[in-house]
Amino acid sequence: GFFVAGNAGIEPRTLSYYNDSALSFFTPITIEGVNSWFKRNTISYDTISSPTRAYVLGSNNNDQYLVSFDMSASSQALMNISQIKLPVSNAIGLATDPKVSDRLILSGDKYVYESRDRGLTWTKIFDYPAGGLGTPISVNPTDSSEILLGGALLKNGVLSKLSLPEGVSYAVFDDKFSGVLYGASPGITFAEHRSFGFYLSVNNGKSWSSPCQRRVYGFLE
Repeated sequence: GFFVAGNAGIEPRTLSYYNDSALSFFTPITIEGVNSWFKRNTISYDTISSPTRAYVLGSNNNDQYLVSFDMSASSQALMNISQIKLPVSNAIGLATDPKVSDRLILSGDKYVYESRDRGLTWTKIFDYPAGGLGTPISVNPTDSSEILLGGALLKNGVLSKLSLPEGVSYAVFDDKFSGVLYGASPGITFAEHRSFGFYLSVNNGKSWSSPCQRRVYGFLE
């Protein structure tokens, strides 16, 4: 299954779930108290869980929420829906851990939070007063202590910048293969326009190739 967002202003006002086994319609996701859904970098899947559990960030005028549910191959209905108020009001990124079920990483411009119980409780694992932490975020599938935050790597509380090709602002881990990273440049700024495209690294970011010279605006799990 996957999601389709409908735009109304800056953030999508509607979010629908599409099940591969039911090709005829989408199921609108309606959650009391949530009136907008985030566009990018805030939908993630726990594929270790059985069935797969989906997570998405939503908000109203005052608060942000983590909404999750089980993805069933046999039913279009959303199963075991959970809605949890987040400890912050300015989250910008969400990721699951490919190795550790129920572990979530939540990021903002100046902080990173971790949950190991599907979002019921959160612990701040990084505070960056200078700001500028980016999205999307992803967890290394072979080393859960490594978290990519846009163009930076967080490991054991230490943040270091990645060596990215010119114009590439962020990278994500492959969710299965060790050392494989993907980078993208949408070609919006002048620097990006000179090197827009899809970038691939198979040595943990030490070197990059560009197999696709097309504008890339994001990645989908």
